[in-house]
Amino acid sequence: MQAWFLANLSNPEQYLDSEYGINIETFNHQHFEASLLHKMNSRTLKVSTLSGYRSAVKDIYRKRQWQVPQEYLDDMKTLFRGLKRVEAHHDQNEGVQRSGKEPLTYSVYGKLCKKTLVLNDQGFAHLYLTTQWNLMCRSQSVETIHLSHLLPADDSIGCVLVKTKTNQAGSGPKDPRHLHANKYSPSTCWILALAVYLVSNPTLQPEKLFPGANQKARFCKVIGKLLQATTGVRAYGTHSVRKGVATLLLVAPHVTRRSTSYACCAAGRSAECKTGTSGMKRQETSSWVVWLQVCPQTAPSLLRYLPTSRTPATSW
Repeated sequence: MQAWFLANLSNPEQYLDSEYGINIETFNHQHFEASLLHKMNSRTLKVSTLSGYRSAVKDIYRKRQWQVPQEYLDDMKTLFRGLKRVEAHHDQNEGVQRSGKEPLTYSVYGKLCKKTLVLNDQGFAHLYLTTQWNLMCRSQSVETIHLSHLLPADDSIGCVLVKTKTNQAGSGPKDPRHLHANKYSPSTCWILALAVYLVSNPTLQPEKLFPGANQKARFCKVIGKLLQATTGVRAYGTHSVRKGVATLLLVAPHVTRRSTSYACCAAGRSAECKTGTSGMKRQETSSWVVWLQVCPQTAPSLLRYLPTSRTPATSW
């Protein structure tokens, strides 16, 4: 939006603010609508993204404890309804613009797992990717996982997500989401990914699973390059991982009813169901016979190698 100021307004500095980005004392709804139409005509952004701009402007008013003008409320809803009709007409006649959040197919996910497994990053990208896929969550949620969130659960490891997109207040169910082994596909097996990560990071402290600042951005850079090299298109992003596994669960014939309900939540249909643990558990993933040939540690025993507040990580 600041680029539009510089290109279309005289003395654009008066519309900018060092603290909030936009000076709402001089910037009014007419300027905002003109910038929206400019973005819409250039066809660089979707209407859903432009709607986020409106929310950001309203948030500036709230932070400064000013009353939000009526023009940004019901009056602007009419404008956005018109923009959505224009966008739908364009998509129908000229083709849908790919937003960069296309669901990731399982075949592409499998290729990414094989590529991340051999990266020289101490198992970071591989565990981050498989964790987001198996937990069916956003990349931001993976970044905030602590070691204390991992719990032994029979032949699996449970992970508790206190705050999610559909449970911002943390008042919803805190049932763990279970992570199982996959003996038929070691490259996509989360247990193997965790084992590689623990072996490669013997000094891991009893805090975050991925310590350091802005690990989400680090993962985004890595996965973005791999996706570009694998698919050759810019139709995927980190958000595609969650949408991909949700789509897979909704169409897979072996999925239980509870898993389908959970996938609806992950796909954004929070009004249709409540967040719960995934009920999908294939018969083959519960067996550790083949897996024991790869790693001598079962899922619960892997937790013994996680550092606690009393003891450091055990050396393998």
